[in-house]
Order: sequence, then structure tokens, then C-alpha cells
Amino acid sequence: MRLYKFVKPSQAFILTGSEVALANKCNLLGAKSWKSTASELNTFIRGDIKAREALKKKIKTALKGYQENHCFYCGIHFSHLKNENSNVHIDHFYPKGAEHGNYEKFVFEMNNLVLSCCLCNGLGVKGENDYGINNGESILRIGSTIIHPYFDNIDEHFFLNENTGVIEFINIDKSKAIKTEEVFRLNSPAQIRARLGDILVEFLTGNNSGRSLSERITDSIGLSGRVASN
Repeated sequence: MRLYKFVKPSQAFILTGSEVALANKCNLLGAKSWKSTASELNTFIRGDIKAREALKKKIKTALKGYQENHCFYCGIHFSHLKNENSNVHIDHFYPKGAEHGNYEKFVFEMNNLVLSCCLCNGLGVKGENDYGINNGESILRIGSTIIHPYFDNIDEHFFLNENTGVIEFINIDKSKAIKTEEVFRLNSPAQIRARLGDILVEFLTGNNSGRSLSERITDSIGLSGRVASN
């Protein structure tokens, strides 16, 4: 199993029944509706908080499947994170906390939600940084300077060179790939070493004679480059 793989979500989460009404209510309330208590949300009624948390859990579980359990941004397999449950985040691609406030209406917009490891979603990497281009009413018209999980195809922008471990840019317009690499430091020495180690381990575990060696390599090669700490 590859620990590093770039996966576009196979689909956005689909709301059903009462989930639609709850999502609409949250979108009207804005960013505060994501985590605030009932006393802070005066339009919430009894049971809304419980329903909101259940919906977030359902979205997270579904996105893990849609993304094959990989972080959309750096490609790490979530099982390689310490404290996987708390270190896998639902990221708002267009940040709900952006200073201009124009994305608050997308807090429960399914085309704005993607799973990220805690490092990629950290304050020093993506966090609340805004990579949108426009501030339109429709999420389809905003655009972005980095690769979007639903409106772009990763493999049209870059691919992994398995001989070097380097992410290479392939689109005629390389601006999104370059910016994505820059933001998430995809070609940093730590990430290149980790991907090369991942490729080597996969090769060795394909041979019975290489199993003990591959285990030693896994323990020593620096795959911890993208592992969250306690």
C-alpha cells in the first residue's frame, strides 16, 4: 500500500433529507455555525448541535472513502498519522474564517469540504489562507490559485516521478501546480525522501526475500517527515 498518493475525491458528499435544511441553516449563520454552542447560535433549536456533529462525522467518514484515506494536499495515507482521528481535518478549501467573510456562506457547502492532514491544514501551511480569486455568490465562479479538489484534476497539473521522488509540473499553464507545490512544500527534501522510501518499500515487499529488509527501511528511512506528533 502506498503511503503517499495524490487522490482527487471521487465525489462530493451528498446531503439527504434533514441534512439539507441543517446545512442551509449553518450556511446562513456563517463560520460560527461550524463549532459554536447552541447558546451562541440563536436560530439553533434543540437537537441541532447533535445533528451538526453527527453530520460532520458522517462527512469525514465518507470523504475518507472518496479520497482513499489520503490527504488531498500532501498525499499522505491517514493511517500513517499519529492520533489519526484528531489529526485528520475537514478543511474548508475556501476558508470559512477568511478576513473578507465572503466564504462564510460555504461553511457546509460540500464542494468546499475536503480532508487534510493536520500539518497541511496548519496555520503555517494552509490554515485560513485564502487562495480564491473572486468573491462571487456561486462557489463555481470563485476560482483558485492552487489545485481545487473538485473543480480541478490533479493529474492534469502534476505527476510523481518515481525515479526521483519529485513532483513534476505538466500542464501548459503550470501556475496552479507551482503554487500548490509552494504552499504545501511538496518538493521539500523531507517529502521527497519519504516518497522515495515509500516507492522502495513497495518494490521490496513485492518480493518475499525483501520483506525483512523493507521493514528495516520503513523504520529508518524518514517516513516521519509528514507524521503529526502527539
